[in-house]
Amino acid sequence: MIRYRLVKVNAALKDILALPNGTVYYLGNKSRSADAVVEICLREFEKADSAFDLFAGSGTIARALATHMRVITNDIQAYSWKLCSAALQADHVASESLMKTARTDLLKEASAALLSHFASEVDHEKLIIENALDKNYDAEARRQELSNNLREKFGRDFPIVGNYGSVYFSIKNACELQAAANFSTTLPPEEKLLLDAGTISAASHSSLTVGNQFAQPIKLRDKNGLPKKDAIKKYAKGFVMDSIEFVINSLQFYPSKDMISNDNICLNSDDNSAMQTHGSQAGFIYLDPPYGREHYSRYYHVLESIATNDYSTISNNLSRMRGNRFQSPYGHRTKARQTFEQLIAKAQSLSLPVALSYVDETRGKSVANRILSLDDLREILRTNYSYIKEYNVSEKTYSQFNQLGTTHDLRIGHEVLFVAK
Repeated sequence: MIRYRLVKVNAALKDILALPNGTVYYLGNKSRSADAVVEICLREFEKADSAFDLFAGSGTIARALATHMRVITNDIQAYSWKLCSAALQADHVASESLMKTARTDLLKEASAALLSHFASEVDHEKLIIENALDKNYDAEARRQELSNNLREKFGRDFPIVGNYGSVYFSIKNACELQAAANFSTTLPPEEKLLLDAGTISAASHSSLTVGNQFAQPIKLRDKNGLPKKDAIKKYAKGFVMDSIEFVINSLQFYPSKDMISNDNICLNSDDNSAMQTHGSQAGFIYLDPPYGREHYSRYYHVLESIATNDYSTISNNLSRMRGNRFQSPYGHRTKARQTFEQLIAKAQSLSLPVALSYVDETRGKSVANRILSLDDLREILRTNYSYIKEYNVSEKTYSQFNQLGTTHDLRIGHEVLFVAK
């Protein structure tokens, strides 16, 4: 019998410190270019005392701008709203109180109790992974059988464990995330918000997925039925990573440090409604809408369920996708151009100057799937604004996993910031 050795590592704090702002793995994250974007905005909009980040995502740009001015954020996804609210609206008293509560081991005790309740399932999954390198042992089939049993028995009462255990998380990590989610319901609103944000961060880091997104769980066997060593190794880390420690460590990033204003606003709305209600309060608007067909709700549906505590429409198949997930018109080829034109026209009608981010990517020898091109954006901006300036912000390379999660292509990202006023 071939066994995969589970080696203990203490990486919770190391991993979170390595991620900018300690938030989540995120497509299009602007952590590398945030300083340059903010520097340009401060120069171009020197009289502005507030900024509106309309598609806030993980909140990287909003957090960077908040050290210089008041910010308003918006995103249609609830997980983004919670991350931004915890970073930009929570107070330090609540954060210190929650840290003290967490350090008194109440949260760890809740986690230990839940792990005890699911001890047999945790042991079962661990046995599967220990034998996963054995070619004669179908670990993937056993894993899927285990996840289906969890869904049937515990999907309602323990939704994170039942729906995502042995799918997107190890059962151990799912229990820890479930314990944190349950524990947050006992806290005052300010502390609950902070713990929810920490749980979302921990879920992002605990994922057993391709590229740390939630579009597809990793598979333990390839198309030829052979064990995938890298996937098995990643899965094994789920048994030694302490998600509760990760939750607690992530709290040091909430709220953000050195904010200028204590009057920041965080919205959870569609972009048109948000601009209509709060656009007049901003000195300029920062735009980083989706430009491709990759709907963010496909990559972060698990985080959305955790943020909303709504698991009622999750599918029964292995993807566990939300049935009511939002699909942006910016990601539809037939709708994107008109939707973007309306967005820019709305900003202009509100007399809002615009800072617009765009990454023109190439993958290998072919152009990546961008629905709108740089020329499209230039044309739309020129139709609405008389002053247009284009900055080359960065050029970077990074890896993109393919559908099997076994190989990757090299992408080159040419990042541009348009300023229009």
